[in-house]
Amino acid sequence: MTTPFKDLTIIVPTFNRPSCLRRAVEFYHSISQDITLVVADSSVYTPQFGKELTSLGPFKYKRFAHTASFQEKINESLISVTTDFCTIAADDDFVLPSALSDGMAFLRSNPDYTTYHGTYLHYYAIKLPFLEKKIIFSTISNRGSTLYQNSPLERVLSYVNGVNTYYPFYALHRSEDLKFVWSHTEKYVDDWGLLEHVPSATSLALGKMYVSERPFSIREPNFYTWITKSRFLEMYSDANIRRASEGISIALKDFACNEEETKAELIASFKKYRDSCVHKYPADPGNSLRSAKVSSNRVRKLLRDFRHLSGTKVSKVPAARLVETPLGCNLDELKKLKQVINGSERGNEIIESRVTYGNSPYSK
Repeated sequence: MTTPFKDLTIIVPTFNRPSCLRRAVEFYHSISQDITLVVADSSVYTPQFGKELTSLGPFKYKRFAHTASFQEKINESLISVTTDFCTIAADDDFVLPSALSDGMAFLRSNPDYTTYHGTYLHYYAIKLPFLEKKIIFSTISNRGSTLYQNSPLERVLSYVNGVNTYYPFYALHRSEDLKFVWSHTEKYVDDWGLLEHVPSATSLALGKMYVSERPFSIREPNFYTWITKSRFLEMYSDANIRRASEGISIALKDFACNEEETKAELIASFKKYRDSCVHKYPADPGNSLRSAKVSSNRVRKLLRDFRHLSGTKVSKVPAARLVETPLGCNLDELKKLKQVINGSERGNEIIESRVTYGNSPYSK
């Protein structure tokens, strides 16, 4: 029997996160083994781990040098993709296959749209006194919306200028579009930061972005950043901004946009973004870790005080809703997700991975 997942590939890039990778593979295969999984692994641990994962179900395992860049891993993985649709899923996230199924149907019926995604949720695994362990969820942002403008430049600038906070980096694409996006990105980016901006803007240049109201991806909250002020300024250097802006303007040139004017506008937008964000990053990475501990402790306190897990608003967290069953979720899928999360222990591997990979030699 043919299932919609026969037409789907999920690329999972990973670096030094064996527990996260294991639970991701386990989750996707618990939904359907018709999904083509491609694991792009540049970890420093033994390749034997990749073989051990095959017990969870079939997938394509691509081994990279531990200094391989993110874009190199994605481009190399995309070469082997033969399905009609493809998405990238971080190893510590869970993109929902039922949402991907809806997305494939939508993109088939709407050729002017290049991407499909929906709302993004955080999950919290908590243990309340005298109660069983609970997995609860909250919406990350309500500021994202469909980019339906016919003008590619309008769509790109709406994203680059922060008017729309949703961007299609992890959205579902037609595979051929995603291949173009990343082959183009690799020519104009060789560091983090702008690595999200260029593929997202290139995708928006190709077509419209649809944002469904139903959940699309569920993530663990990130209280830690490995980025310091000096590292942020290095990633968003004038040279990097000029190069990225050139790449985006070239992607737009086939849509009757003045390349030089577009490039100048993009450069100004990225510099404005850099200047408005640099103060958020600490001079000392240790301050970031301390901030992470304070944030996570605050959340734990809120959750300890939160007695009725039924959608009640938490007054101390503006606009946040903590619920056990998010609206629009497939209940069977949600049950399997909770089982996978409850059965895994990942320690500090996410923080350690971010610090190491974020300062990899390739980005220097």
